[in-house]
Amino acid sequence: MKSKTIFLFGIFFLLIGLAFVSAGYIRAPGVIKTEPSSNRFANGSFLIEFKNLPNSLILRYGNTKTGYRDSNVSIDNCDFFRNFDCTTSVDLSDYNDQQIFYYFIPQYTNSLTRIGQTVPTKVKVDSIPPVINNLSYTINKKIVTFDISIVEENLVSVQYMDNPISQRWINLCTRLQNSRCISRKSFSSGPHDLTVMVKDKAGNTALQEVVFDI
Repeated sequence: MKSKTIFLFGIFFLLIGLAFVSAGYIRAPGVIKTEPSSNRFANGSFLIEFKNLPNSLILRYGNTKTGYRDSNVSIDNCDFFRNFDCTTSVDLSDYNDQQIFYYFIPQYTNSLTRIGQTVPTKVKVDSIPPVINNLSYTINKKIVTFDISIVEENLVSVQYMDNPISQRWINLCTRLQNSRCISRKSFSSGPHDLTVMVKDKAGNTALQEVVFDI
């Protein structure tokens, strides 16, 4: 019974391997994850995490509409903490508002040369950062009301950091109403030097400074 189970598992994994080959690629060994994840947004920043660092690495991305491109990833810039993290950035402006596929092609050179690739991942491109058209505020005692006009279809958040009082981001809005973020916050007496950040789903940001006294 045990040998039969092992045999069936062997057949199962063999079929998976054949599926990868028939799809036109061999899955690269030792890959833990890639980012951005499937069906998420991409702004041009990509990451791959390895167990073993390859000798060379290529990022391939694109679609049939605009075409596919290759970008060499510098292995020297990979960081190690438990595993190897390699990041790279490419210009996706030609693909903005399009869906693309991306995958990494690592190459390991030892007694044999092994070339495989990661699973192709589909993402939507948003390479344009948010735009802060206007940022105004009113002060009533210790209450500050922010009124921020923003151009961004894929908003994640509008936040602020009160420098140097606080070193953490505090939410103002997570959605817009008629392209505006209106929020009331309480502040302590004294001067305040705020950094306001608007962030979209692709990780693009827009920053603006606000200074006032309570």
